[in-house]
Amino acid sequence: MKRRNRERFAHVLIWDQGNFRTQNEDVVYIRSVLTKAGICNVYAICDGMGGLENGGAASKLCVARIDEWVEEKLIPILKVSRRKPYLRKQLIRSSGLHLFKEMNEELFRLGRRNQSEYGTTALVCVMFRKQYYMLHIGDCYAFRMRKTIRQLTKVHRTDGHVVTRCLGMNRDGVADFVCGTIRKRDSFLLCSDGFIADKPKPYFEELMCVTNKDRNHAQYETRLKGHTKRLKKLGRTDNISAICIWKESS
Repeated sequence: MKRRNRERFAHVLIWDQGNFRTQNEDVVYIRSVLTKAGICNVYAICDGMGGLENGGAASKLCVARIDEWVEEKLIPILKVSRRKPYLRKQLIRSSGLHLFKEMNEELFRLGRRNQSEYGTTALVCVMFRKQYYMLHIGDCYAFRMRKTIRQLTKVHRTDGHVVTRCLGMNRDGVADFVCGTIRKRDSFLLCSDGFIADKPKPYFEELMCVTNKDRNHAQYETRLKGHTKRLKKLGRTDNISAICIWKESS
């Protein structure tokens, strides 16, 4: 009998509107799908641009489109490419980049039609068969913790904190694509820019460095909640969203 991919990932989610916002314009998406090819986990953060009138609406629309993409495009890709990792990578990349282009066009047209502005950043992470695939535009972050922490996504933002690439504000909307191998003790952090607070790299290594025997929900939740409280004490006004992901023990 053939052995299916049954790898499972656990996660902890932080979603907070921050100190002075009336609503959280970040929208977080988490979905686990069991297919004949195995279990696929999909995570996304869309950070609606708070300076725009319809940032929250833009992030909600994009998450709805991401869910449709998972159902209509990603699951069939996994079935077709179950024994062909290189083909899977190429198909996810091309289909994902097309998704981002379509979301950008839809938000751009919506803004034109309503004489308003719809803008959001977006980060999508697919985890399947010991591989991760990420599509990203804007200033959300993705980190991988191994022996040291590594930032996986390039932030599209100037030193003056002006976002240079996003969805909805122009006709470009070109996303970045990165992929790699997931090792046994890896953990991942996906977050909006409100979770960063210009903390130095060693701080995030300490935040994410949980020993293998302590890799559980309570450990990660305590650390993420503690960091969120510190951000709010510092007077940060941005929305705060973060997902910590790690592979569950067999």
